[in-house]
Amino acid sequence: MTDEQHVWVLTDQNINELQVESIDRLIARCKAAHFVDICIRINGKDERVQADWLKHLKRVVELEDQSQLMQFYNACTKNELIDRLHHHIERLQAKLPPSGNLGPERVREG
Repeated sequence: MTDEQHVWVLTDQNINELQVESIDRLIARCKAAHFVDICIRINGKDERVQADWLKHLKRVVELEDQSQLMQFYNACTKNELIDRLHHHIERLQAKLPPSGNLGPERVREG
């Protein structure tokens, strides 16, 4: 098994808001099922297809943001992007001032 991703795209030109909600609900229901089968009616005849793969669908909304990040960090793969983001976060955290004692302080009144 590889880490290869397969992507199908539904745009607003092909689907409306009610259909989006319906797909989200279908995926959520499939995740709760032990087995998933689809019944398709073609010319009055039912055809059943095993569809456990529906459990693994997830909505990906920000493909453009990901491609912009990959371009910004000069990353070719998602794993490379994750490594570069992790390195960037470490560099930013190193610039933070020391936090000091985070315990409760006694306030002096007067």
